[in-house]
Amino acid sequence: MSNASAIAGGSRKPLEKLETIYFSHVALIIEHPGIPRFVFSDDIHLGQRNLADTLALRIGNYIETITGVIAAGIAEGDLKPGLSPRETALTLLGMIQFTTLRWTISNASFEIRPEAEKLWQNFLTLVR
Repeated sequence: MSNASAIAGGSRKPLEKLETIYFSHVALIIEHPGIPRFVFSDDIHLGQRNLADTLALRIGNYIETITGVIAAGIAEGDLKPGLSPRETALTLLGMIQFTTLRWTISNASFEIRPEAEKLWQNFLTLVR
């Protein structure tokens, strides 16, 4: 999440930033498959309220970072006018979350990266 803030603060075009953030998130999951198991665990959702609150705060900040990049993309004309920046950010993160959930419950029966690439290309078609 701090990586996303650094990327968002850089000098590249918003769409390039968004792509880098997206694929950095995907790479993190591939490199550390225990993270989704932890985030989706009952320990977080039911047992550790302080961890859940911390995670919720960080996720909220992450959403706001991506929302800002999307708003800049709309303002610069790289993304469709009329898009809702926050809902578009949630859509992007939902692509990652649902793919990760499918991957986790299928015992890693498919490769995430090729799936993420297809979803990214479809996302671009929708938001340009």
